[in-house]
Amino acid sequence: MAESILLFESIQPTKLESVRVLRQSLSKILDHLDIKTNVKQHCLLCCSEWCTNLILHATPPSRDITVSFRKSKKKWLLLIKDHGEAWDPTMHRSIINSKTKTDILKGCGYGINIINNTSDEMFYQSQPAYNLFTILWERDTHRIKPHILLVEDNKSQVQLYCAYLKPQFNVSIAANGKQALTFLKNEKVDLIISDIQMPEMSGIELRQELEKIKTSSTPFIFLSHSLDETILHDAVDLGIDDYLKKPIKKKAVTQFNTSRTYTL
Repeated sequence: MAESILLFESIQPTKLESVRVLRQSLSKILDHLDIKTNVKQHCLLCCSEWCTNLILHATPPSRDITVSFRKSKKKWLLLIKDHGEAWDPTMHRSIINSKTKTDILKGCGYGINIINNTSDEMFYQSQPAYNLFTILWERDTHRIKPHILLVEDNKSQVQLYCAYLKPQFNVSIAANGKQALTFLKNEKVDLIISDIQMPEMSGIELRQELEKIKTSSTPFIFLSHSLDETILHDAVDLGIDDYLKKPIKKKAVTQFNTSRTYTL
Protein backbone atom coordinates (compact mmCIF):
# COMPACT_ATOMS: atom_id res chain seq x y z
CA MET A 1 0.00 0.00 0.00
CA ALA A 2 2.95 2.32 0.64
CA GLU A 3 3.74 2.29 -3.11
CA SER A 4 0.20 3.21 -4.16
CA ILE A 5 -1.49 6.62 -4.40
CA LEU A 6 -4.82 7.31 -2.74
CA LEU A 7 -7.29 8.73 -5.28
CA PHE A 8 -10.59 8.44 -3.41
CA GLU A 9 -11.91 7.62 0.06
CA SER A 10 -15.40 7.83 1.57
CA ILE A 11 -16.94 6.58 4.82
CA GLN A 12 -20.68 5.90 4.87
CA PRO A 13 -23.12 4.39 7.40
CA THR A 14 -24.29 0.82 6.80
CA LYS A 15 -27.50 1.72 4.98
CA LEU A 16 -28.60 0.68 1.49
CA GLU A 17 -28.72 4.35 0.50
CA SER A 18 -24.97 4.44 1.15
CA VAL A 19 -24.35 2.03 -1.73
CA ARG A 20 -25.77 4.55 -4.20
CA VAL A 21 -23.78 7.40 -2.62
CA LEU A 22 -20.52 5.44 -2.70
CA ARG A 23 -21.05 4.29 -6.28
CA GLN A 24 -21.84 7.79 -7.54
CA SER A 25 -18.91 9.36 -5.71
CA LEU A 26 -16.49 6.72 -6.95
CA SER A 27 -17.83 7.03 -10.50
CA LYS A 28 -17.00 10.75 -10.57
CA ILE A 29 -13.39 10.01 -9.65
CA LEU A 30 -13.06 7.22 -12.21
CA ASP A 31 -14.34 9.55 -14.93
CA HIS A 32 -11.18 11.63 -14.52
CA LEU A 33 -8.75 8.72 -14.67
CA ASP A 34 -7.12 7.07 -17.66
CA ILE A 35 -8.89 3.81 -16.92
CA LYS A 36 -10.49 1.40 -19.38
CA THR A 37 -14.27 1.68 -19.61
CA ASN A 38 -14.81 -1.98 -18.80
CA VAL A 39 -12.53 -1.76 -15.75
CA LYS A 40 -14.48 1.27 -14.51
CA GLN A 41 -17.76 -0.62 -14.90
CA HIS A 42 -16.36 -3.70 -13.15
CA CYS A 43 -15.01 -1.58 -10.30
CA LEU A 44 -18.39 0.08 -9.71
CA LEU A 45 -20.17 -3.27 -9.91
CA CYS A 46 -17.82 -4.91 -7.40
CA CYS A 47 -18.18 -1.95 -5.06
CA SER A 48 -21.98 -2.20 -5.16
CA GLU A 49 -22.03 -6.00 -4.74
CA TRP A 50 -19.73 -6.19 -1.74
CA CYS A 51 -21.13 -3.13 0.07
CA THR A 52 -24.66 -4.49 -0.38
CA ASN A 53 -23.51 -7.84 0.98
CA LEU A 54 -22.04 -6.20 4.09
CA ILE A 55 -25.19 -4.19 4.73
CA LEU A 56 -27.64 -7.07 4.27
CA HIS A 57 -25.77 -10.06 5.67
CA ALA A 58 -23.05 -9.17 8.21
CA THR A 59 -23.93 -10.27 11.76
CA PRO A 60 -23.02 -8.34 13.79
CA PRO A 61 -23.22 -5.47 11.28
CA SER A 62 -20.49 -2.93 10.75
CA ARG A 63 -21.10 0.59 12.08
CA ASP A 64 -19.88 2.01 8.77
CA ILE A 65 -18.17 1.10 5.48
CA THR A 66 -15.06 2.75 4.06
CA VAL A 67 -14.44 2.58 0.32
CA SER A 68 -11.14 3.76 -1.11
CA PHE A 69 -9.56 3.63 -4.53
CA ARG A 70 -5.82 3.66 -5.18
CA LYS A 71 -3.38 3.19 -8.00
CA SER A 72 0.09 1.67 -8.10
CA LYS A 73 2.45 1.47 -11.07
CA LYS A 74 0.71 -1.63 -12.40
CA LYS A 75 -2.61 -1.98 -10.54
CA TRP A 76 -5.91 -0.29 -9.76
CA LEU A 77 -6.99 -1.14 -6.20
CA LEU A 78 -10.50 -0.99 -4.75
CA LEU A 79 -10.48 -1.39 -0.95
CA ILE A 80 -13.60 -1.89 1.17
CA LYS A 81 -13.21 -1.83 4.95
CA ASP A 82 -15.80 -2.76 7.57
CA HIS A 83 -15.96 -3.51 11.31
CA GLY A 84 -18.58 -6.25 11.33
CA GLU A 85 -18.56 -10.01 10.97
CA ALA A 86 -15.45 -11.46 9.35
CA TRP A 87 -16.30 -13.46 6.23
CA ASP A 88 -13.66 -14.23 3.59
CA PRO A 89 -15.22 -14.38 0.09
CA THR A 90 -12.03 -15.84 -1.38
CA MET A 91 -12.50 -19.02 0.70
CA HIS A 92 -16.00 -19.86 -0.57
CA ARG A 93 -17.29 -21.17 -3.85
CA SER A 94 -20.74 -20.36 -5.12
CA ILE A 95 -23.37 -22.80 -3.89
CA ILE A 96 -26.76 -22.10 -5.48
CA ASN A 97 -30.02 -23.86 -4.68
CA SER A 98 -30.92 -25.51 -8.01
CA LYS A 99 -34.68 -25.17 -7.41
CA THR A 100 -34.98 -21.63 -6.10
CA LYS A 101 -31.84 -20.18 -7.70
CA THR A 102 -31.06 -18.46 -4.41
CA ASP A 103 -27.84 -18.35 -2.42
CA ILE A 104 -27.25 -21.05 0.19
CA LEU A 105 -24.14 -19.50 1.66
CA LYS A 106 -24.60 -16.04 3.13
CA GLY A 107 -22.95 -13.42 0.98
CA CYS A 108 -21.96 -16.00 -1.61
CA GLY A 109 -23.57 -17.08 -4.86
CA TYR A 110 -24.08 -14.66 -7.69
CA GLY A 111 -22.49 -11.65 -5.96
CA ILE A 112 -19.21 -13.42 -5.27
CA ASN A 113 -19.23 -14.87 -8.78
CA ILE A 114 -19.59 -11.37 -10.19
CA ILE A 115 -16.66 -10.05 -8.18
CA ASN A 116 -14.51 -13.06 -9.04
CA ASN A 117 -15.32 -12.90 -12.76
CA THR A 118 -14.89 -9.15 -13.18
CA SER A 119 -11.65 -8.65 -11.21
CA ASP A 120 -8.07 -9.76 -11.81
CA GLU A 121 -7.25 -10.51 -8.16
CA MET A 122 -8.86 -10.25 -4.74
CA PHE A 123 -7.56 -10.48 -1.19
CA TYR A 124 -9.26 -10.51 2.20
CA GLN A 125 -7.75 -9.58 5.58
CA SER A 126 -9.42 -9.84 8.96
CA GLN A 127 -7.83 -7.85 11.78
CA PRO A 128 -9.10 -7.42 15.36
CA ALA A 129 -10.30 -3.91 14.55
CA TYR A 130 -11.53 -4.29 10.97
CA ASN A 131 -11.92 -6.42 7.84
CA LEU A 132 -10.42 -5.34 4.53
CA PHE A 133 -11.44 -6.66 1.11
CA THR A 134 -9.08 -5.63 -1.71
CA ILE A 135 -10.04 -6.05 -5.37
CA LEU A 136 -7.45 -5.41 -8.06
CA TRP A 137 -7.26 -4.82 -11.81
CA GLU A 138 -4.23 -4.57 -14.06
CA ARG A 139 -3.41 -1.11 -15.38
CA ASP A 140 -2.82 -0.84 -19.10
CA THR A 141 0.42 1.10 -18.80
CA HIS A 142 0.85 1.23 -22.57
CA ARG A 143 -2.15 3.53 -22.91
CA ILE A 144 -1.35 5.92 -20.06
CA LYS A 145 -1.26 9.49 -21.33
CA PRO A 146 0.48 12.47 -19.70
CA HIS A 147 -1.82 13.87 -17.01
CA ILE A 148 -2.85 17.53 -17.13
CA LEU A 149 -4.77 19.43 -14.46
CA LEU A 150 -6.83 22.20 -16.07
CA VAL A 151 -7.86 24.90 -13.58
CA GLU A 152 -10.56 27.04 -15.18
CA ASP A 153 -13.91 28.39 -13.97
CA ASN A 154 -15.41 29.16 -17.40
CA LYS A 155 -17.38 26.08 -18.51
CA SER A 156 -17.30 26.91 -22.22
CA GLN A 157 -13.53 27.38 -22.05
CA VAL A 158 -13.19 24.05 -20.24
CA GLN A 159 -15.13 22.30 -23.00
CA LEU A 160 -12.94 23.91 -25.67
CA TYR A 161 -9.64 23.06 -23.96
CA CYS A 162 -10.77 19.49 -23.28
CA ALA A 163 -11.60 19.09 -26.97
CA TYR A 164 -8.05 20.23 -27.73
CA LEU A 165 -6.30 18.14 -25.06
CA LYS A 166 -8.14 14.85 -24.55
CA PRO A 167 -6.92 13.09 -27.72
CA GLN A 168 -3.35 13.33 -26.38
CA PHE A 169 -3.69 13.80 -22.63
CA ASN A 170 -5.54 12.58 -19.56
CA VAL A 171 -7.30 15.75 -18.37
CA SER A 172 -8.62 16.49 -14.88
CA ILE A 173 -10.66 19.62 -14.13
CA ALA A 174 -10.76 22.02 -11.19
CA ALA A 175 -12.98 25.13 -11.12
CA ASN A 176 -10.62 27.20 -8.96
CA GLY A 177 -7.39 27.11 -6.99
CA LYS A 178 -8.97 25.58 -3.88
CA GLN A 179 -10.35 22.63 -5.82
CA ALA A 180 -6.97 22.21 -7.50
CA LEU A 181 -5.15 22.05 -4.16
CA THR A 182 -7.58 19.43 -2.86
CA PHE A 183 -7.10 17.35 -6.01
CA LEU A 184 -3.29 17.59 -5.89
CA LYS A 185 -3.17 16.24 -2.32
CA ASN A 186 -3.97 12.77 -3.68
CA GLU A 187 -2.92 12.91 -7.31
CA LYS A 188 0.20 13.70 -9.31
CA VAL A 189 0.07 15.45 -12.67
CA ASP A 190 2.56 16.16 -15.43
CA LEU A 191 1.39 19.71 -16.09
CA ILE A 192 -0.90 22.34 -14.55
CA ILE A 193 -2.67 24.79 -16.87
CA SER A 194 -4.41 27.49 -14.85
CA ASP A 195 -6.46 30.58 -15.51
CA ILE A 196 -5.36 33.56 -13.42
CA GLN A 197 -8.67 35.29 -12.64
CA MET A 198 -10.91 32.83 -10.76
CA PRO A 199 -13.28 32.99 -7.76
CA GLU A 200 -12.21 31.76 -4.29
CA MET A 201 -8.53 31.32 -5.24
CA SER A 202 -6.77 32.81 -8.27
CA GLY A 203 -4.10 31.14 -10.36
CA ILE A 204 -1.43 33.33 -8.78
CA GLU A 205 -2.55 32.26 -5.29
CA LEU A 206 -2.64 28.62 -6.38
CA ARG A 207 0.96 28.81 -7.58
CA GLN A 208 2.01 30.45 -4.32
CA GLU A 209 0.35 27.70 -2.28
CA LEU A 210 2.02 24.99 -4.36
CA GLU A 211 5.40 26.54 -3.62
CA LYS A 212 4.65 26.33 0.11
CA ILE A 213 3.97 22.58 -0.09
CA LYS A 214 7.00 21.97 -2.35
CA THR A 215 5.17 20.91 -5.50
CA SER A 216 6.39 23.88 -7.52
CA SER A 217 8.52 21.57 -9.70
CA THR A 218 5.41 20.52 -11.63
CA PRO A 219 5.36 22.41 -14.96
CA PHE A 220 2.89 25.29 -14.76
CA ILE A 221 1.28 27.44 -17.47
CA PHE A 222 -0.89 30.50 -16.84
CA LEU A 223 -3.84 31.50 -19.03
CA SER A 224 -5.32 34.98 -19.01
CA HIS A 225 -7.18 37.54 -21.14
CA SER A 226 -4.91 40.19 -19.69
CA LEU A 227 -1.30 41.05 -20.52
CA ASP A 228 -1.06 43.51 -17.63
CA GLU A 229 2.61 44.12 -16.79
CA THR A 230 2.01 43.71 -13.06
CA ILE A 231 0.38 40.30 -13.58
CA LEU A 232 3.17 39.24 -15.93
CA HIS A 233 5.77 40.34 -13.38
CA ASP A 234 4.04 38.38 -10.59
CA ALA A 235 3.83 35.30 -12.81
CA VAL A 236 7.50 35.44 -13.75
CA ASP A 237 8.48 35.84 -10.10
CA LEU A 238 6.64 32.57 -9.35
CA GLY A 239 8.84 30.65 -11.78
CA ILE A 240 6.12 29.53 -14.18
CA ASP A 241 6.96 27.76 -17.43
CA ASP A 242 4.84 29.92 -19.72
CA TYR A 243 2.02 32.45 -19.99
CA LEU A 244 -0.60 32.22 -22.75
CA LYS A 245 -3.02 34.98 -23.69
CA LYS A 246 -6.63 34.00 -24.37
CA PRO A 247 -8.12 33.03 -26.77
CA ILE A 248 -5.79 30.03 -26.90
CA LYS A 249 -5.02 28.26 -30.16
CA LYS A 250 -5.02 24.48 -30.21
CA LYS A 251 -1.38 24.23 -31.29
CA ALA A 252 -0.21 26.34 -28.35
CA VAL A 253 -1.92 24.27 -25.68
CA THR A 254 -1.15 20.76 -27.01
CA GLN A 255 2.62 20.92 -27.51
CA PHE A 256 3.53 19.54 -24.10
CA ASN A 257 5.31 16.17 -23.94
CA THR A 258 6.53 13.80 -21.28
CA SER A 259 10.09 15.13 -21.43
CA ARG A 260 8.66 18.41 -20.10
CA THR A 261 9.76 20.53 -23.05
CA TYR A 262 7.57 23.23 -24.51
CA THR A 263 7.14 24.81 -27.90
CA LEU A 264 4.63 27.50 -27.15
